[in-house]
Amino acid sequence: MYYSDVDIDAFNKASKYSSLVKADGNLAYKISVRDHDGNVTDKPVPVRDAAVKYLRGLVQSASSYIGKKVDGAVLAVPTYFTAEQRKALVEVCRDAEIPILQMISEPAAAALSYNLDKGAMPANPQDTTVMVVDVGGSSTDVSIMAVRGGLFVVVGTKHLKEVSGDAMDELLVSHFAEEFKRKTQIDILGDNDRRAIAKLKQACEITKRTLSSAATAPCSVESLSQGVDFTGSINRIRFNIRTAPLYRVLVKAIESLMEECGYTANEIDRVLFVGGAARVPKLQSEVETIFPEGRTEVLSAPEVGELDELIAEGCAMQASLITAGRVKIDDEGSPELDQGIAAPALSKTVGLRLAGDLFLPVVLRDTPVPVSRSVTVSVPPGEAVALFSIYEGTPKPAAEPADDENEEEDAGNSDLKEAEHPSVLMSYTPGTLLGEMTMKLPESAANANVTVEFFVDKQHGLTVTATEVSTKSEAKLKIV
Repeated sequence: MYYSDVDIDAFNKASKYSSLVKADGNLAYKISVRDHDGNVTDKPVPVRDAAVKYLRGLVQSASSYIGKKVDGAVLAVPTYFTAEQRKALVEVCRDAEIPILQMISEPAAAALSYNLDKGAMPANPQDTTVMVVDVGGSSTDVSIMAVRGGLFVVVGTKHLKEVSGDAMDELLVSHFAEEFKRKTQIDILGDNDRRAIAKLKQACEITKRTLSSAATAPCSVESLSQGVDFTGSINRIRFNIRTAPLYRVLVKAIESLMEECGYTANEIDRVLFVGGAARVPKLQSEVETIFPEGRTEVLSAPEVGELDELIAEGCAMQASLITAGRVKIDDEGSPELDQGIAAPALSKTVGLRLAGDLFLPVVLRDTPVPVSRSVTVSVPPGEAVALFSIYEGTPKPAAEPADDENEEEDAGNSDLKEAEHPSVLMSYTPGTLLGEMTMKLPESAANANVTVEFFVDKQHGLTVTATEVSTKSEAKLKIV
């Protein structure tokens, strides 16, 4: 009953290993079983039973590895999963005797494995916006996620069935099958030789992985078809030519997602690659071209772990935080509902206008409210009054050229202590003026340091408080 939206015909057409049928009103896999006499019969195995058996096998393997019973697990699910799908997964896990501690989104698990939540504290929330590119075996998910004070908020996501590790393997299979046909006149694709195709695909998976770190990779299959062995090779350039259409689809999807969410490439601080197929260097370089050089950090470093294990690693890290008591969960709550932050969030970035028409973001968009953020600025000597102009920030288009030398000079003249990376000042321009306030500065101070705090309440009302560090004198402005 949880799979009513499954297109059986489409699944059977795409699958080379199994087919779906209806059995007693439920979806089932049709499996061919051979008895002792060699007779083959088709047996329906309900999808739910297959999932339970698979999960039990995983639990047994984990128990054997750690040497004790698994007493809890954190699950990562795709962001496009519906409440009904999550409920079905919970019930299958219960049948498999897997106690669920929490369910988190796959992008959140990836961010955990990249340690994006480390070091976040009120004085230094480490707010950042990331693009998660998860290229899996059967599909690809791209997500924009706001990391705000250690909290993960998925802003938007796109699911692509066209781009995947399997799609790359199929292109390699086609390439080598053509070569095999040219050498032997045996057409394994035209003859629909499933056994030979499966053997070739398994070899192509190894070839694809090798190409991630080598310029050329071999592909060898013993007795591929009719007793004939096959040995071939492919270089990375030819592989990139074959897979170029997949990269174009991925780039277009990322650009479309940013447009739908109202983001520009300048607002993306980091790109996180996840999934085994994301190892492909050309795929990474094509994604990098979307984002401005020097502004967006692209992360796929091997020190974070194997890319196809990052989501599982993130779940393990979350489970360790829960068992250590650092993350509280409701024991009586439903784990399938624990999907992330459901609090209202700020729709626009707000901050201060600086000299040189620069904009310093203080509270970024998609930050859950209520929230408080602060920055400290130094006012140049000789100023008796400081003027604070509060604006909404307008993101700069990624294609807009930035005069890095002048921008960095202006950033230095503003004596802004919080902006360690001047590139953050190049992401926005002052947009709508929300309000202005002035503050008298002490005559004795050669340089006045002022802490400016932005507080946004649940109704999105903004209170700005400026405090001179030495005298503790204040100026306050409320914007409803």
